[in-house]
Amino acid sequence: MDDKEASLHFQQGFMYLQNQCANEAALCFTQALAASPGLWQAQLNRGNALMMAGRYDVAIRDFEAVLAVEKSALALMNKGLCQHQLGRSEEALKLIDSAAAAADNNSLLVIIISAKAEVLSDLGQLALALSAYDQAIAIKNDSPTLYSFRGQLNYRLEQFQEAVDDITKAVELSPAFEPDLYYRAHSLWKLKRLKEALEDFNIVIESEPDEWTNYLSRGRLLDEMGLPDAAMTDLNKSIRLNPECAQAYFHRAFLHALKEDDRSREKSANDFEKAFTIDPSIRTWYQTHQSQQ
Repeated sequence: MDDKEASLHFQQGFMYLQNQCANEAALCFTQALAASPGLWQAQLNRGNALMMAGRYDVAIRDFEAVLAVEKSALALMNKGLCQHQLGRSEEALKLIDSAAAAADNNSLLVIIISAKAEVLSDLGQLALALSAYDQAIAIKNDSPTLYSFRGQLNYRLEQFQEAVDDITKAVELSPAFEPDLYYRAHSLWKLKRLKEALEDFNIVIESEPDEWTNYLSRGRLLDEMGLPDAAMTDLNKSIRLNPECAQAYFHRAFLHALKEDDRSREKSANDFEKAFTIDPSIRTWYQTHQSQQ
């Protein structure tokens, strides 16, 4: 056993892990284990690296080896997350609950509860996921990440004022969460607070000027606000950034149709056809909508 060599490999592996270099990290932790076979922390982190690389079955074996010698809340949680990725979500939730019971500090408990919320959200159990985020925030009420995730979940649950409040709190705690104003903008839009929504979209676009969804959303909002020329500019930008954006072509087709000259009608027809070709479900929706009018 060479503890010094093991420590060097472990430190290098941890550095790789922090830099999202999963395969390199796994190799370093394997070397640490070769130098010190009883170093369960290296086995835990190798499991983490393998999980990051998507090698869930192999990662589970590492977590089980750790649990054979140490009741590690992280090993329980990450084994559960691997099981979830493999489609065994019921077992995953049981493991994550066991991890929460084994947590020896609040910081770790918040991480575990958040992991449970993500699994529940993936499963479509949104009310339970929201409850988990409530629990996490009750323990740690200064985490912008928790408010951000809960805000996005509130948006999905159509609890728009709650979504506004959560995203506002996230941005107050950390300006780095300004891109999440996208969700606040959509929530404000749903609440018919259009000018406030536009202000948020402006900030989001300044933060992420190359994200096509931002221009699509703002373009649609500007159209609803009776500003078709500004809307057209944004939809054009969305299409330049993503030429396969069916929704942008679809909405631009209506804007072209407003002008009623032959050239604009031709552009409108071309945009409708482009949208229908990219996403045939839009044609079905449009035909159904037209037949109901």
